[in-house]
This record gives sequence, structure tokens and C-alpha cells, in this order.
Amino acid sequence: MKAGDFVAIGLPNSNLFFETTFAVWKLGATPTSLSWRLPRGEAAAVLEILQPALVVGGEADWNVPNQLPANFVPEGFSEEPLASPVARYWKAMTSGGSTGRPKVILDHQPAVVDTAAEPPLGIPFGVSLLNPGPLYHNAPFILSHSALFAGGCLTGLVKFDAEETLRLIEAERIEFRSNHDAPDMGPSGEGPHSLRPFKPQDRVSHGSTDAAMVEGKVDSVVGA
Repeated sequence: MKAGDFVAIGLPNSNLFFETTFAVWKLGATPTSLSWRLPRGEAAAVLEILQPALVVGGEADWNVPNQLPANFVPEGFSEEPLASPVARYWKAMTSGGSTGRPKVILDHQPAVVDTAAEPPLGIPFGVSLLNPGPLYHNAPFILSHSALFAGGCLTGLVKFDAEETLRLIEAERIEFRSNHDAPDMGPSGEGPHSLRPFKPQDRVSHGSTDAAMVEGKVDSVVGA
């Protein structure tokens, strides 16, 4: 793998997922997140478009030659200094689109963050954010990484569970929650691509949405 390459990540929500995305960016490559349970045929269609230099995780029957299992343990680590290259695209997420054909959407925002600048999406520095949504969807991917870029504390769920979500909001003193997991538009009519802030005095009740999801300029679609 080298700078400018694409890396497909087929991992469930976990610390390992974030370790992988940050490692990919560190090497100047671009991550693409796929469901780790994606059927072989659907995975093959996406990977044919993406042509990744490396696939991390995913199902064993994806049968790609450059695939590392989720439990891969390296034999050692290089001590060579990194040139700190910056990937041209900070992410390349997938979409079926209106045609039903798989697409890879290249985000033309480069993979670099000014950690001293005001965080996007209305996320405050040091935020405590809960993400119950799958990281192979665009909104949870953006919101979760934005919280980490802002020096925040991220709490995640492998799969959405309503009671566990409420417990974590109280236990971890959550300030914002990604609303992408919601099966409908929500009681106040927000779409799934939004943030829900929680007031300090009422952390287990739904607050009103004060920040909609935004992202960098997207002007390339591969496989359309």
C-alpha cells in the first residue's frame, strides 16, 4: 500500500475500525468502509470499481488476494520515518444510488484536519458523542471521526439497542448522539443524517436538532 491508494475496510464498529482509518490516513491513502457482512457478489461489484490496494476484514468468501483478516497481527513494525503524505480524498464511501448499481463517491476534501480550527457540524471541542449507527454509512462515519478530530470522547455501539443507548447517554454523560440509527424520521421530524444534542440536566430525553450533517465538497462518482 502506498500514498494515493484506496483501502477497503470491512470491520464492525470497534476501536479496531478507528485504528485502521487513522493508519490509512497516516500512510496517505483513502479509506472506504463496507459492511463486513456484505454478500460476496455485492462486495465484488464494489471492489471491482474501487480497485483497493488492501482489504481489511470482510467475509472470507470475498476471495480477494490482498485481504487481511480482522484478527491479523503483524510480525513487526517498521522504524522508517513517514513522509506524512496527505491523501487527495479523505473518504470514498459507497452508494447504490437511484440506478441500483454500486458507486463509490469520492470526497474531494483532502485528508488533513486543522485541530485548532472550529470543529464542523456544531460539534464542540472535547465533545462526548454517542454513535449507535454503522460506520459503513456516511453520516456515522463523518460524525464519529469529526468528534475524534475535535479531541472528543466517542462511545459506540456495534448494533443499535434502545435501552443500551439510553444507559450509555446517562453513564457516559453524552452531549450529542448521531441520529442515523433511527428507523424513522424521529418524533420531531428530523432526518436520519443529523445530530441530537442532549441538555446536561436532561441527558436521557431527546433534544432538538441544532446541527444538520454537512461534509466536504463531493464532485466525483465512480461507477455511475
